[in-house]
Amino acid sequence: LPPFLSLSQTASGYNLNYNADTRHCWANSCINTADPMDDCFGPGPIVTQHGPKEMEYNKMQACAQKVAGYDNWQPFWPFLVCTEAKYDSPFDSNTAETATKCAEEEGSYYQDKISELLECYEGSDGEEALLQMAKNTFDHPGTPTILVNGDAPVLSGFWADAVAAEVCSQYGGSSSPPACAGLLEKQRKFMYETEKAIEGI
Repeated sequence: LPPFLSLSQTASGYNLNYNADTRHCWANSCINTADPMDDCFGPGPIVTQHGPKEMEYNKMQACAQKVAGYDNWQPFWPFLVCTEAKYDSPFDSNTAETATKCAEEEGSYYQDKISELLECYEGSDGEEALLQMAKNTFDHPGTPTILVNGDAPVLSGFWADAVAAEVCSQYGGSSSPPACAGLLEKQRKFMYETEKAIEGI
């Protein structure tokens, strides 16, 4: 094996110890309950779907959420987009350097908070922020999954306009916004074609 791989990791970074069924079982015992088990969040190693690099990025993003405030997503979002865009870049393999570049971007909320961000990432606060992220994550069928108005999840990876169409379908105003024109019909057509394709498998 190359020196950067372990026996539990494929060349694509997929963690062979990760299992979606196990994750659903864990979520039912630890997230979807008012009485979670004592060992839901440790002790023990954190298992990520795509290995150590993903965990480091997740920790940095968790610290960014902590610094901005968990209910303050607007300043966090551009940082998340920036770090995700650099995730597979051969020029941005160091998580701290990537975070610093993203924090230094023009208009970034984190421009004057880089030291606070790195202090969280490099210390025990980073582990706590990562656990808080796990506690805030609802059980989901796959990624990306987005809840619209707290309702059934939208698997937005299957259709680019899925989230917008779901927002339009739940819009309660007297007149539909212009952006919704044609989206609901496209959604119905997409769902019909998807169901037909599944029936044909």
